[in-house]
Amino acid sequence: MNDRPEERRTRAPGAPWKTLVRARIRRLHEEIDLSRRAGATGEIATVSLTAAKAELAEAEKAIEGGGGLLRAPLRWWTGSDQEQAWLAVHGAETHLVLARPEEALRAEVATLQSRIPWSVPPSDPLRRAWTDALERAADASQPLDRYLLREIKETLLGRADATYVRMRSFRNILVVAILVLALATGLLAIPSVSDWIPLCPDDGAAGADTDCVIDDVWQAELLGAVGGLLALLTSIQRLRGFRNPYNLPVFQALLKIPAGALTGLLGLVLMQSGILFLEPQLGNAAVAYVIFFGAAQDVITRLVDRKAGEIAGAAGEVIGSEPSPA
Repeated sequence: MNDRPEERRTRAPGAPWKTLVRARIRRLHEEIDLSRRAGATGEIATVSLTAAKAELAEAEKAIEGGGGLLRAPLRWWTGSDQEQAWLAVHGAETHLVLARPEEALRAEVATLQSRIPWSVPPSDPLRRAWTDALERAADASQPLDRYLLREIKETLLGRADATYVRMRSFRNILVVAILVLALATGLLAIPSVSDWIPLCPDDGAAGADTDCVIDDVWQAELLGAVGGLLALLTSIQRLRGFRNPYNLPVFQALLKIPAGALTGLLGLVLMQSGILFLEPQLGNAAVAYVIFFGAAQDVITRLVDRKAGEIAGAAGEVIGSEPSPA
């Protein structure tokens, strides 16, 4: 009889990461059942299977969350639900190493070998030691050291979890940056502040008063934001398919809008003051330049995109073929 907890099939799937965790939990319950049917006996195997089931129960509890809607923003900010769920899932996987059939463990060796180059630096002595150990584990004629395999898998998964913590921290930085930039654009558009910002040529250019079509800060910010949107559309082609628990590309894209508003405004002020190599502009030419300046923020935010790509790429490679939290 299957002693797995009843699944609530009528329940809404919830966030995508919860769907992936549930799928992983189901698979691990099946691994527990298969291990028992394959004859996993002895005190060590029994204790390991019991510990694995306890970890899966913790993962299911994390999926359900707690504290109601009032605490939902805090849980989202800290990533407590996701991280607790995946730590528990990884703990269950580690416990199962001491109970799974030998054939199943040897079949997993290739996956562990593929993860080592991405999670263990070449200078780390563990890299050579683990590579040799996995080569022996792949040889069916050699005895299988379950405890060493358990240590290798636990360390690799632990480093993957640490990478996701870095990803959450970077997402939070992006959220703060977006809010600060949005607040700055709003403050600069306040009439008592915007009156201090020169948007039209003041050097006596002919028709300056009549042809200055951008005479309010909010107009310049709006046009700059349009330029940021254009840069966003251009950057989409550089994005690969992504699976991560914190959806970094979404926040990378949102950052370009307030950044474009500010760079559009700043570029217009510098141009109209004659500081840049460009001449002050009037009429539709000024509009075009502001949109251009807004799109030019891509030069700055591309550095953010590159850093996010490094973090997300490292996470993807560490996890390998495992369902990545999303």
